[in-house]
Amino acid sequence: MITRFGLVQKREDMTLEQFNKHWQEKHGPIVAGMDSIRHYRQNLVTNATQLGIGFATRSPITVDGFSELCWDNAHDMNKGIASQAEAAQADLKLFTKQSQILVTLKRKVIPFRENYPHPLIKRMTLLKRNPEMSSERFDWEWLGLHGEMVKFMPNVVAYHQNVILDRIIDGKSVSYDEMPYDGIVEMWFESVEQLEECFASANYKYTSFHGKDFLDTMTTFLVEETSIV
Repeated sequence: MITRFGLVQKREDMTLEQFNKHWQEKHGPIVAGMDSIRHYRQNLVTNATQLGIGFATRSPITVDGFSELCWDNAHDMNKGIASQAEAAQADLKLFTKQSQILVTLKRKVIPFRENYPHPLIKRMTLLKRNPEMSSERFDWEWLGLHGEMVKFMPNVVAYHQNVILDRIIDGKSVSYDEMPYDGIVEMWFESVEQLEECFASANYKYTSFHGKDFLDTMTTFLVEETSIV
């Protein structure tokens, strides 16, 4: 499945509440009308304090939310975006300052189970590899051993890795230097307390030690997820 993440920055003259209201009530129905879209979720950032980890952080822009649009394949994605491009772009100008796009391939290491009996805590992380490491070696380390190590960390309800296929600004593909991200992590926990317990565990320390071999920065966000489609 192809997932298109938008790194959304609200307009400076809007409160977070105004931004989120427009995003859900006005922009949401426009995107939901795109051809062949499988899932559409809005992830409002509620905490950006690197909760639970000690890695360096890097984000060239303030991220107020992550849009998450899913299609079966790239052909359907391109067709879907084109079907509502004019309306979506016009509306984005009404409530966002900037929206950068990362097109990804999702890998469900610990699959998220739908219809969970109560809301979960979701954490999203932007990854950047060590500058001396190739993208191929980064993928090998992250998708291989690191993904397996996460399975042994306590309290992790679900864990998804999103491998970046394309970087887009203003509708055009850009270079790695313009959007220096190498992956997006999605993790779910029962509560903030269980998240903190996870990242204080011995198993996380082993996983973190391995992460320092291939990661330069990890920029984390707690988000409130709203499913539109």
